[in-house]
Amino acid sequence: MTIYQRSDCKPLVGVFISKKQANRLLKQLPHPRLANLAEANDIAGTNLYFFSLKEVMISEQTIYGIFYDKDDHYWKRKPFPYPSVLYKLWTENKLTEDKYLTFINKLTEENVQYINYPHPLNKWKLYNHLQACNELKDHLPDTRLLCSADVLNGMLAEYGTLYVKAAEGSRGEQVVKITDLEDGHCLYSYCKNGEVINRSGTPESVFHYVKRLFKTEEIISQSAINLIEVNGSISDFRAEVQRDGNGKLQVTALPVRLSRQHAPITTHAKSYTFEDFHQACMRHTPEEIAALKERTEDFAKEIYECVEKKYGPVGELGIDLAIDKSGKLWYIETNSQSAKVSLYKAYRGDIIARASLNPLQYANYLHTSKNKIPRCT
Repeated sequence: MTIYQRSDCKPLVGVFISKKQANRLLKQLPHPRLANLAEANDIAGTNLYFFSLKEVMISEQTIYGIFYDKDDHYWKRKPFPYPSVLYKLWTENKLTEDKYLTFINKLTEENVQYINYPHPLNKWKLYNHLQACNELKDHLPDTRLLCSADVLNGMLAEYGTLYVKAAEGSRGEQVVKITDLEDGHCLYSYCKNGEVINRSGTPESVFHYVKRLFKTEEIISQSAINLIEVNGSISDFRAEVQRDGNGKLQVTALPVRLSRQHAPITTHAKSYTFEDFHQACMRHTPEEIAALKERTEDFAKEIYECVEKKYGPVGELGIDLAIDKSGKLWYIETNSQSAKVSLYKAYRGDIIARASLNPLQYANYLHTSKNKIPRCT
């Protein structure tokens, strides 16, 4: 089988996905997000393939990638060289971490470019960096390293309710809400397998529990934001921020997430467009919604550009934000790989198409900027 040859004027974009999703492609059962990327590939004019770590042959510097054959209307596999641009949609696990790091080091040696960051963002390091961006520091919840039960005790006494999470990790099951019960005990809540678990214990016992739960030394504790609630459900939103084919920054979507009743986080939430939520649930006027949306988008862009000052230019980030009951905007966290779950729940049509097209057009931008060549016509 002949290996695919790179084109000078078109980037070869490799999309890193899970083994499960790769198998689904070969069974002709693509996830909608991957199918949409394949469609966007035609518009962007990139050369696109998908692969999991299993398909990477490091000794051969070859990837047995999966691509969509438009003529046969069929997903097929064939050997590809390493990509010129990588788009990471999957996070490796502990079993595959060593191979992934070796692979990324090889790509870096070959000056491969990245649509999104190839490594997760450390929440503690990023928090300290954002603190230095003067326009943002008043919008960050108080955040400290949870290195002892004394820290937990002190923050509970100061704020009453906290959110504790691993410094690295993006799953909702790695977030615990802790509330002071004022009797020497505290209530802690978290989600497991989609269910909300409520328990109580002393601050010391809860501290040791979260240490076991997260299996990491670096855990952060944040003061809770007084989030807007609707019928006992808390709300926040995910700003899907991307760069387009000219490198210009845009907020592609602002899906609002409304948790299940009394759930500590908005994972497994209902999702709404920004406009629908603020019209139906908050009873805002169109003028109020437009002003709030503009303010929120500007805030998301400020965060994005501050992140880039530390980690370098990037094609997309998923930024979690919230508005408290007084109307103040707050930063929650930044995701280097947005799964776009809320976006797909809330939006349709042009927004989904744009969210799929922007990363590939940004790959064109990276490729032509790097090689100083004209775009293919």
